[in-house]
Amino acid sequence: MKFSTIRPATIEGNIQVLRDLNKWYDGHLSAGFRKSYGFYMPPASGFSPAIKLEVSSPSGWDLVLVDRHGLDQAGFVSFAIPGGRALAVGGLTPGPYFVIVSGPGGAYRLRFEGFPDVFKPATVVSVIDVSGSMGGTKLAAAKSACNDFIDMMNTGDKIGIVGFSTSASVPYPLTQIGDPASTIKNAAKSKVNALSAGGSTAMGLGIRAGNNELKRFPSDRNRVMIVMTDGEENVTPYAAEVIDGDPVANDIQIFMIGFGVSASTMSNLRLLAEKRNGQAYAAPTTQDLRDVYFKIIGAGMKEPIAGLAGTINPGGQVTQSFHVDASTASLSADLSYPGSDLDLILTDPDGNEIPRQTDDAAGIEFMNRPTSETYLIKMPTPGTWRATVVGVDVPSEDYPFNLYAFAQSQVETKLTVAPGPHAGRTPVDIVVEIDDGAPVSGVSVIAEVTPPEDSGAGPFIVGLEELEPGLYVAAFDTTRWGGDYAVDAEVEGRSNLGFWFSRSPSASFNVIAPPNFEPVAVAGPNQTVYAHGDGLARVILDGSGSYDPDDDPLEYTWSCITDSTLIQTTGVSPEMTLPSGEHIISLVVNDGIEDSEPNEVHITVVPPLQCRRLLLWPKTIHLGLRRNPVIAGFLRLPGDIRAADVRPKTATCLPAPLAGRREWLFGRWCLAVFFVNEAAFCNNTQQVMFEVQLNSGHFVYGTEAVRVRRWGK
Repeated sequence: MKFSTIRPATIEGNIQVLRDLNKWYDGHLSAGFRKSYGFYMPPASGFSPAIKLEVSSPSGWDLVLVDRHGLDQAGFVSFAIPGGRALAVGGLTPGPYFVIVSGPGGAYRLRFEGFPDVFKPATVVSVIDVSGSMGGTKLAAAKSACNDFIDMMNTGDKIGIVGFSTSASVPYPLTQIGDPASTIKNAAKSKVNALSAGGSTAMGLGIRAGNNELKRFPSDRNRVMIVMTDGEENVTPYAAEVIDGDPVANDIQIFMIGFGVSASTMSNLRLLAEKRNGQAYAAPTTQDLRDVYFKIIGAGMKEPIAGLAGTINPGGQVTQSFHVDASTASLSADLSYPGSDLDLILTDPDGNEIPRQTDDAAGIEFMNRPTSETYLIKMPTPGTWRATVVGVDVPSEDYPFNLYAFAQSQVETKLTVAPGPHAGRTPVDIVVEIDDGAPVSGVSVIAEVTPPEDSGAGPFIVGLEELEPGLYVAAFDTTRWGGDYAVDAEVEGRSNLGFWFSRSPSASFNVIAPPNFEPVAVAGPNQTVYAHGDGLARVILDGSGSYDPDDDPLEYTWSCITDSTLIQTTGVSPEMTLPSGEHIISLVVNDGIEDSEPNEVHITVVPPLQCRRLLLWPKTIHLGLRRNPVIAGFLRLPGDIRAADVRPKTATCLPAPLAGRREWLFGRWCLAVFFVNEAAFCNNTQQVMFEVQLNSGHFVYGTEAVRVRRWGK
């Protein structure tokens, strides 16, 4: 079913937007009519939402899902549930959608379950294929679609442009769209228009350049790359290699657009998009290319308030009315059609036609293109607006068009921080006030505080709590450094009238450097440890007694010079390996501002004792046989040391730990038997070391060579 077959007369009332999660919407349907509801599917939603219809008698009722082009989404079919019907809409590509309620007439209730709470501003890099195959009309169509895409972006979004052929370039680095938006948009579009075709297709290099741009803004939470290409890549590194080899960019979502590509190329593009939680779109024609860009940018950036995919006759007119409320900061109306000449006439609630030209002073931006027209209106008058489509030069009856209106809410956010100067080491209050004519509650407010550059610290993330309706407060207490601090807040949520909004206010404050008290290093008590048969001992150091009078966090640096070699390690209680002998280890702690005086600990490493005799059996170890080989060691203790002086179960055999130890102690002997770790025995002749530990802590060791024979080699 085409939505264009649903004539305006069969749709009852204006489109209603499903704004609230898990809320029942009451409705009434007249016989012979349908009701339309709009909603957004954002990128990377991470849930499986559903629309539920509840009626007293379910017979004859249905839910039909259509996209913004009026196309029936045949893969999404409603099904019966107790008391009504349901439509599962998880897995939709991002963009605006409409659900049509039909039935015999009467009262009903509609509910949207699982929709997310917040949409975020977009940081977008458009990566465009400018290889030789894109020459002529292809590149012209790509430029037009990309420029239309830029026109539809919001103030506060960021836009960047990358081109790729044999190599990649960044003609327009990521830049935030300010006020007036036309300044940045026109600059970006001029760089798009300057692109020229030629060379091979190095899509991997294009994606790498896009990644590098987006990684310049790691704290942006909606980073998107849109890659448009007309064919297979033929220059290394390939795109999959670049995507897989850059884990830092894993949270960057990638959308792939195949402009007139083959089915096999489209399949490859889908695989690439799936690696970064994105989607791939086929665009066989120029109009399809524009629609794909529109679908991507529409995801979660504006609120749909009207939509009509209809038809018009030569000289005819079609009018769609929609309501704009007092919280609306900007209104956009977009008309698209295959070609010919249609006009869009926009009329405000006072009956005034909006001029079909850009007027920055009046907050009006108008874009007239060969197959589309768009209005962007700042601070529109609240009330009922009318959008009229006029068939100026229409070649036939039932000529198709798409008409949509979107709104962005008006919410005032005020970030306040007393500029100071503030005394160091004292809390500084961060206050955010949110108002759209009344205080706005239930909003997410996060502040990023960046200390002075020479501090080498931060930034710090601070969550603000709602103290009273519309008032969000936090105390930032990490003011250890003197200088200027920057505060960047991110405010996201719904206005009182249910519109999504996102704001990013900023402020700064100054701190007078506080006096800093030198930290104190305490290296712990002196230690005596015992070396193994290899002459080395592992020492656990203890700097936990160190402290800072200002309670600043400490960093620990341990240093020791052994055999003219400097050994260093870090941490509160690190492990250090030392040879036999006397050692002095120095500890210095730092509080982020200055070092402490060094503090020393003395470590005595007692050398091991060599056994009087070591006997190994067998003298030849046979490897590669079915049975597990074993090795036995008979260690004769030195001097007057007896078996009773040996700690039980301490016998070990090197070069590698061996399994299945059994041990016997008697007289002046220690006998131990091990299963051989075959992987550790690989040479013709192998030195084997046995050792045991005495109750005194000393190690007794001995070494002897054995022959190794590996069968089957």
